[in-house]
Amino acid sequence: MPLSTLQLRTNQNKRSNNDCISRTIWACHLTSPVFAQAEAVSNDAPIEISADEALEWHRDKQSYIAKGNAIAIQGDKRIKSDTLTAHYADSQTGDTEITKMIAVGNVEIKTDTDTAYGDHGEYDVLTEIVTLTGNVKIHRDENILNGDRAVVNLKTGISKLLSDKKSGRV
Repeated sequence: MPLSTLQLRTNQNKRSNNDCISRTIWACHLTSPVFAQAEAVSNDAPIEISADEALEWHRDKQSYIAKGNAIAIQGDKRIKSDTLTAHYADSQTGDTEITKMIAVGNVEIKTDTDTAYGDHGEYDVLTEIVTLTGNVKIHRDENILNGDRAVVNLKTGISKLLSDKKSGRV
């Protein structure tokens, strides 16, 4: 395994995950890009998180922070941003599961049919729903939609563009 690689698999026990992380996080600061992987709650495919600058592990907050061109990929779905924070929890079986991701700065959500952009995004891994805010744009084929907020359902592929203004216009 290269020094810049961090892999977490849910079929390992909690102690071996933590041992692997503590050894690898130190090495991650020496090289880049950085890579993390953990099983998702609602999908069998792993979520792969990579970044150009750094991957921080905050054990007490149960989170990872990917910095610099951070990308999370699960199957054909992709979330990209300047900084990506992945929150995880221990399941009843002792596995590590990513439950929520927060993307900040130049957020891009890509599915088979849409690409959505915004300043901030929150992804609920369990429901597979992303909420984007700030300078939101949704691209589908040749169409571009602009709004204040978007709700993107990665499971169904349905994107909703919403207005936060009193006029209700998007």
